Amino acid sequence: MSVDGREFKDGVFGHFARVGAALGHGKRVEIIDVLAQGERSVEDLAREVSASVGNTSRNLQILAGAGLVSRRVEGTSRVYRLADPTVLRAYQALVAVAEADLGCQPGFRAFSQRCLEH
Repeated sequence: MSVDGREFKDGVFGHFARVGAALGHGKRVEIIDVLAQGERSVEDLAREVSASVGNTSRNLQILAGAGLVSRRVEGTSRVYRLADPTVLRAYQALVAVAEADLGCQPGFRAFSQRCLEH
């Protein structure tokens, strides 16, 4: 493989790792779950995931850096949404993988079904 091909692969796998790292934190995955239900302001997200506005904002920056969420300005608020329908499909795949491991735990199957219905 040429150097250019190696650099390309390194870039692609580096981006895969950024996406994986962005999804490697429980609050960020929960934010994805909430945004799968519709757009939210930072303040609304913070309230729904029981986190501070500062921490929620930082988690949104990480998710945006990985291309998972996008935002628009509405007055003085920033409103976030999933960047693309593929983000929802990736989240649903993550839930399905977790279900294979955690499906026998009480309540998990009902929770995962709700997640998959977005």
